[in-house]
Amino acid sequence: MRPIDLSAPIEPAGPTALSFAPAVAAERGGWAGLRDAVARLRRVVKRRRKLAAADVVVVSHAKSGRTWLATMISHVYHQRYGIPENELIQFDNFHKIDNRVPRILFSHDNRKDAAKTPLFEPRDLGRQKVVLLVRHPCDVAVSSYFQSFRDQRKGQAPGHAGGPIAEYVLDVKLPQVLRFLGRWHAQCRQLERLLIVRYEDLRAAPERELARLVTFLEGRADPAEIAAAVDFASFDQLKAKEAANFFRSDKLRPGDPADPQSFKVRQGKVGGYRTHFNAEQLARIDALLAEADLRAFGYAPGAQGVGDGR
Repeated sequence: MRPIDLSAPIEPAGPTALSFAPAVAAERGGWAGLRDAVARLRRVVKRRRKLAAADVVVVSHAKSGRTWLATMISHVYHQRYGIPENELIQFDNFHKIDNRVPRILFSHDNRKDAAKTPLFEPRDLGRQKVVLLVRHPCDVAVSSYFQSFRDQRKGQAPGHAGGPIAEYVLDVKLPQVLRFLGRWHAQCRQLERLLIVRYEDLRAAPERELARLVTFLEGRADPAEIAAAVDFASFDQLKAKEAANFFRSDKLRPGDPADPQSFKVRQGKVGGYRTHFNAEQLARIDALLAEADLRAFGYAPGAQGVGDGR
């Protein structure tokens, strides 16, 4: 596996083209299964229509910092084009206010089914700029475990059914995240215009990384705009804004204002997943990381960090 240069867009290795051939099948019999299949098909068609219209696609696995990144991007456009400060960019809402703002589709690239079937392939991304936002897969898996408890407070069944964190991470979530990152690594060089952004780099040097991203999107980045956007989306600032229902979008509203764990904005720390597992479990995790071989993204076995990965 050749290392990927994370500092610059990647040139394509082959042709790309827009195509759409979704395969949908009912997983349960009877009318209930048919209704579910039709509903899934409608969701897929809606997402694919957005994909066809998008100028930029930001792809990430869930729990990789997408909302934080979207908040910083939104504030750049607030300063540059006068978009209301309490709006968050969601596909074409900014474009409708000022058509100089690109239509940005944020996607986890799956059809929301149990198998996490990919929503699109590289050939579907022949026209758009693509931003791949990645985060250490173990931090993602641990964060997903705790997120499931928060979802339970909103009436959604936790994906781990309340079981031990090691069982959920090792047997369910980590293999899933590794497959996602492995698939995207394999197809990176098939994309015409791609920029890779690591969550860890965003945390360590937010102004540098946001400037790199805005330059990729807009051709230029203004240092004052970048600094203001980073400050606007800092942990303390976002936490206070979420508590005050500052944003019109429900993406940054707590499930229960009295429960700090129900907030979208939480710790966002890097590393530290290893504190949740014993030596035998860590050895299994390192073996999975070694097999996946994601060193191109900077994710190798035995990586150390601080915090607790939530």
